[in-house]
Amino acid sequence: MAWTFYDASGNALQLTGNHALSSHTGTVDSAEIATGAIDLAHMSVNSIDSDQYVDGSIDNIHLADDAVDSDELAAGAVDLAHMSVNSIDSDQYVDRSIDTVHIGLNQITLAEMAGGTDGNLITYDTNGDPAYVATGNDGQVLTSAGANNPPVFETLTAGVGLGLVIALGG
Repeated sequence: MAWTFYDASGNALQLTGNHALSSHTGTVDSAEIATGAIDLAHMSVNSIDSDQYVDGSIDNIHLADDAVDSDELAAGAVDLAHMSVNSIDSDQYVDRSIDTVHIGLNQITLAEMAGGTDGNLITYDTNGDPAYVATGNDGQVLTSAGANNPPVFETLTAGVGLGLVIALGG
């Protein structure tokens, strides 16, 4: 008896003589697959889905440059341990995100202060917030208005003079 089989290219393979043929139904397990028989040349495109990847099998070389954006990052994935020095510039700060704990001593200079009026004095109001004392007129002196009130510039009353106290140490 002769059997003729054809491969994918149409080449004929003839089997003659007495041979036992059997059919296979069901699944093929790994014991039935020769070592090296499955390689990229024998796999169709998209034949492996992401749930079949082996842990750690995807490395940076196999990720597209735009494959990961903020939507794919887990909450808390970016923290100080994962940021390089100077990776955030001041234009990226969220408003009111810098508090006094994060400002070094003597780091606020006159150049960083808001502009004001020549002659005004900086003081603090009853809430402890910065305030200013408006500039007085020529000849006025700065006087206290008492507790919980800002100082004021006033004209001295006639007949009242400035006392001068000199303390001499012994």
